[in-house]
Amino acid sequence: MLFGLIFILGCVLASSIVCLNYRHEHALSYFYPRSFCEHCHTTLKWWQLIPVLGYFLQKGHCYFCKQKIDPKSTLVELSFATLLVIFCTLLPLALWANFIWGSSWLLSLSLQDLERKEIAISVLFIGGGILLLSAPLHLTLLDLTGGVTFLSLMFIENMRHKLGYGDTFVIMFLWLDLGSKQALLLLLSASFLALSYYLLFSQKESLPFIPFIFCGYLFSYIFVGKALLRF
Repeated sequence: MLFGLIFILGCVLASSIVCLNYRHEHALSYFYPRSFCEHCHTTLKWWQLIPVLGYFLQKGHCYFCKQKIDPKSTLVELSFATLLVIFCTLLPLALWANFIWGSSWLLSLSLQDLERKEIAISVLFIGGGILLLSAPLHLTLLDLTGGVTFLSLMFIENMRHKLGYGDTFVIMFLWLDLGSKQALLLLLSASFLALSYYLLFSQKESLPFIPFIFCGYLFSYIFVGKALLRF
């Protein structure tokens, strides 16, 4: 029952994130107008807006104009909801709120980075601030010293145009949220994945790095969860 609610929550969060990112991309208000079909611009009915179910109830086509609906939102909803259920079974209850918010924040930034290679400053700082409010860890002096040193090196890379400023601020929030050990594991795995992808598929293009940070975030929690379950 509880994990069923987590699945529903994941679907709702992912659906909201996709919608808000679309509105930001097209310079629309977050609150007005009501959601509409991208093809015929008809205002959608309440049942069409139900995450996942709305897509299948319409059989993948707009109820009004019969144009095919892009399945991206539905795939994101299903994937994110499944991800939350899997990780919440791995992590103790005390970490759920922080993990769910952190994952939602990174999902939003990752989609923006993939689609436009830029991120909304409001999402970056408001979401990052809320993440720190739910942070379960108390940072040590070593965490803070190491974080300042590491982030200083990253800002140097920013000035050399080797890394985006948004990436650095995302890492800064995650470092303060997770602590140095988990943050270093996150960065190591994210960098490895990004380098592998670059060498195999995309040597001539700059890469959006936040999706790899998101993958590293999940990878680091796998080890945190296993370590916690041993105690």
